[in-house]
Order: sequence, then structure tokens, then C-alpha cells
Amino acid sequence: MTKFFDLFAPPEGYTGDFGWICGFTADARVMREIADRFTVGAGGFLATHRRPALYLVTDPASAQITAEDALGVHHMTLAASWKERFRGRGIFHAKVALLRFVEEAPTRPTARRNVLRLIVSTGNWTTETLERNIDLFWQTELKFADPGPILKTETDQQALADILQAYAMFESLRPHLSPNPWAEHNENSFSEAPHTGLHRLLAGVNAPALQPVFFHSLEGPLRQPLLKRFGKPTPPGILLFGSGFYAGGDPAPQGISQLEGAEAFLSKIADDLTEKRGKHPVCLVLNPNACQGLAEAAMSLKERNWKFFAPRFPDEHTNSQGKLHAKFIYRGHAEKLDGLLYIGSGNLTPAGLGKKITSGLWNFEAGVVIAVNDKGSPDKHLPFNAEAPLDPKPSDFLAGTPFRLNDEFDGMCPVSHFLLHEAETEVWLEPHPPQPASAQISTRHSGGDWQALGARIVLNP
Repeated sequence: MTKFFDLFAPPEGYTGDFGWICGFTADARVMREIADRFTVGAGGFLATHRRPALYLVTDPASAQITAEDALGVHHMTLAASWKERFRGRGIFHAKVALLRFVEEAPTRPTARRNVLRLIVSTGNWTTETLERNIDLFWQTELKFADPGPILKTETDQQALADILQAYAMFESLRPHLSPNPWAEHNENSFSEAPHTGLHRLLAGVNAPALQPVFFHSLEGPLRQPLLKRFGKPTPPGILLFGSGFYAGGDPAPQGISQLEGAEAFLSKIADDLTEKRGKHPVCLVLNPNACQGLAEAAMSLKERNWKFFAPRFPDEHTNSQGKLHAKFIYRGHAEKLDGLLYIGSGNLTPAGLGKKITSGLWNFEAGVVIAVNDKGSPDKHLPFNAEAPLDPKPSDFLAGTPFRLNDEFDGMCPVSHFLLHEAETEVWLEPHPPQPASAQISTRHSGGDWQALGARIVLNP
């Protein structure tokens, strides 16, 4: 089983060069370790390259991680323009990483090989994911050589399709990030932006004629591309839902209704995935003490012969406060793992996947639908115990604590960086973006004198 930090370790003979990481939240401890694994020493990478190795993008409600707390990581959040670009109006919840590794000792400097790795997670980049929660991860990777990707098999073609899809997603985010000192970077700049190498590698690559298994909700809710990838069902089989958060507990921005409860929402998803044939037994994996709207809907769903299961924790898991956080949908055989599997960031809620008739509110999410075929029954691979179903009685399940967002910083960072100007007679710094005289913000430069940010800061020669 792949360990969490191994997802970021370079292949043998390679080292990390640059990567995009996004999630709802992250913490310094985990990002520090990720950067160290990725670069085989973030401090040495910074000393050599004088730039960060990783861009981190999180929801505006997530606490800022400083460069000192996680060497090699540049943490950005969403600028005000994101609200205009993303019509969903929900939280930024996608959990994806796109990493570039470069050959350490190429035979020719002009023919340096690259490996690109795409990771999709159901968990955030936090200690909670490491130590408490049950989460799932998926990855794919592809080798590149001068002048492009190495495509020997259909698996390679599929990996390229997914990597290009993820790259386009991150490129769509880039104009809406703050603080971003490289926002106005161009090829004539004196120094390269951290993402330039990845851009050059992928900019001219044509996408193969394959549907990506990776998808996101930038242009519309996750529901439609998810159902498209599941396609028509092939009974007999089972339909298995798992989620750390179910319908009935989504917060919604003021003036937007999210009244569809767990029973109605899950029933419609089940109907869409089975074409109302009724030949797929429906099973739900949930946290009995925190299952949101399922606490109220369980008895009604039980009457329709839906089955309920508690999460199965790994053998080495010892934390009694742990919970299922993974989001997954499996449709396939009951006796062996053979079918289609969704894993991603989108919970089984109207905001996570989207309503059948959209209300205009959905989160920014990402996921994959992949074909799976392995020995052993589904419960040997997915986090539930098929031998121990729950038989809920009234009030057996609890809704749990409602999900609440932290206070969101409203506005741009006052200053993201300074521009150094040199002339024959003086050297000065100018804050960027420029501050109005009414800003009433001040800073202290190395000369020790306080000066308003609206003016240039003249440096002593």
C-alpha cells in the first residue's frame, strides 16, 4: 500500500523540480514534509534554485502557510477575480497535485528526461488526513523525453489525457491567485517563474483522442461528467456509496437554497447510476455518529432495502476519534472488485456533486472514475466491512456537528511583493500592487524608518 508521503517521492534517478498542489486546506507540518520528499531536501533546493518548488492553492478560509514554516512552498489563495470566474459560488474543495520530476544525471543536457505525476486525493494536505481520517488516493504518471511524451501503450495515452486535463485546470486557476509575484511573468523576464519548465513541457503537446478519467467542476457541477464516465450500467451488481459528509448539512451562501435532503439526493443519484432498473442493491458507508441528513433519512432508506455499513479502519489505525473522510462510488460485481470506481473531493451532497437540476451553487471539486479489476471482494479494497452491516433503529444515527466555514479574508493582500528599481543616483522599492495614499498601512525597511506604502522606499546606497 502506498504511503501518503511516498506519493511525492521522486522516481529513482529523478528529483522534484516543480509542482502544483491544491486543496480545501493544508497545514505547515505536512507541506514541509511534502516539500522535503519532493525535492530531497527543500533547503538545498532553495539555495540552488532560489525559487519555491511547489505552488499551494487553498480555499480563502484556510490559514496562510508562510515560506519559513514550509520551505520550498509558496502558498496562494484565491483573488477577488475568482468569484467572477467560478460560477459555482461554493468553496474551493478540489484536492489535486501535478508534479514534475527531472532526471538527475542526463546523458545529454539538452535531452533531460522528465516524469509527470498526477495525484487525486479525497483528503486535504493536513495532519488529520495522516493520523485520523480514512482517505483514498489515486495517481498516474508519464515519462517525457526530448521532444515529448513517451507513448508506448494505451495506458500512457490515458495518462497523458489526464495530465493535460489537470494542467489546463491549474492554468485556469493561475490568473486568479494571490499573492502571486509571477502573475505578470513573461518569457522576456530576467528570471524564470517556477512553473515555466512545466509550461514548456506541455504547451505544445496534443491531447490524445481518449476521454480523461480526471474531471473537475470549473464549468459546471461534478455530477454530469461523473455520470458520463459511469455510462450505462451492466447488472447484476451492487452500488456502493461512501462519504465523510452527506446531504443535509451543506452550508450555503446567503440567498441560495440547499433544501434537498439526503434521501432525495441519494435516491436521484442511485437512479441515474442504475437507470432505475432496481437490480443494483444500494449500500451506504457512513460515520454513524456524524452522518448529517442520513440520520433522519436512514429509516426510510432501510424500508427500501438499502444497506448501511460503518467504516473499516486499517489494522494499524489506533485513533478512536478517526472517521471516514473518503468520498467514493463503486458500481460493479459484489463478489469481486470488478466495475467502475469514483474517488474525489466531492462529497455526496448537492454542493459536492451538484443537483440534478442545478441551483446555481456547487463547490470547486475534482475526481476520477476508473475501471477496477482485482482479486477479492470490494470490502477488501474499500473501507467497509461487508460482514458487519448496521441495522439502524430510530435515533441510532446522529447528524453530528454542522460544517462551518472559518471567517474568510475579504479582499486582496495589501502587498504581495516589492519591485526593486535601480537608477544612476538611487535605488528604491515600490510595493505591488501600488497602495493608495489613504491605505494607512506602513512598513519598515532595512534603514529602520517607517514609511507609507503609497510612496517609494528609497534604499541607502
